[in-house]
Amino acid sequence: MITIGVGANLRNQWRLAALAGLVTQIGLVTSYYSAKSVLAGHPLSVASLVIYSLVAVFAGPLCGAAGACLRDRRLLIRVLSLGVASAPWIADGVRGIMGTVATGLNVEAKMVEGVCFIAVGLFLPLVISRSLRDWLRSLVVAAGLVGLVVLVDLLR
Repeated sequence: MITIGVGANLRNQWRLAALAGLVTQIGLVTSYYSAKSVLAGHPLSVASLVIYSLVAVFAGPLCGAAGACLRDRRLLIRVLSLGVASAPWIADGVRGIMGTVATGLNVEAKMVEGVCFIAVGLFLPLVISRSLRDWLRSLVVAAGLVGLVVLVDLLR
């Protein structure tokens, strides 16, 4: 959401927003893993840092550009951007619920957390969008992206 917000501040400048998204996302990933290592005392996993940095190289520009295009006059661009904004929330909720079901650990809290993430993902585009139709269309885009994330998780 931070990367989308950075892009949203660069409205109609999607190329600059994509670059800003890349820098932001890589900064978020390295900050998270550095803080986790120092504050939580977990050893720094170089493999995790490399994998999530590679994801950031793809996701950062995509989310930055999507943020810049949230209010685009073209329907397709606007709807795709809304779908990109909501998909991570829904995917994290679905993945959290799937992980809870698979492990059986801390079920109630994790289920509530997953449902809350999904709710944010479903209603965030409604708050941002221009119309109910844009919102519904963006949910189709988000569903496709979530399906892709879940498929990748299942194949790992």
